Amino acid sequence: MLADVRAQAAARNAEIEARRAAFAAGASDRPNLVTAELEAEKNRFLRHLSHELKTPLTVLREGAELLNDQVGGPLAPPQRQIVAIMRDNSVKLQRLIEDLLDYQRALHSAASLQPRTVA
Repeated sequence: MLADVRAQAAARNAEIEARRAAFAAGASDRPNLVTAELEAEKNRFLRHLSHELKTPLTVLREGAELLNDQVGGPLAPPQRQIVAIMRDNSVKLQRLIEDLLDYQRALHSAASLQPRTVA
């Protein structure tokens, strides 16, 4: 799963870099259209990436919680430490994904703002 996401990220990055290079070389006579296309592609990628990360993370977090609650039976102290590490890191990753989603929403909101003169 992670290898697929990394491959998709590398492919998207290569495509964006190729478009930027073409634009820098003057190959595009439609700079606003190219910029809009790149922005739309970036937004699609961020949505896809966050979804691909959130789904397996939810499963991992639930599993860690079940282990922590000792649903499967009592845990030895070293096992409890491992579960605590899993829980802490999954919470950190969840926050990062939520930050990514918040960033995506902020970009979308900023794109819909209409500038106007303030007296």
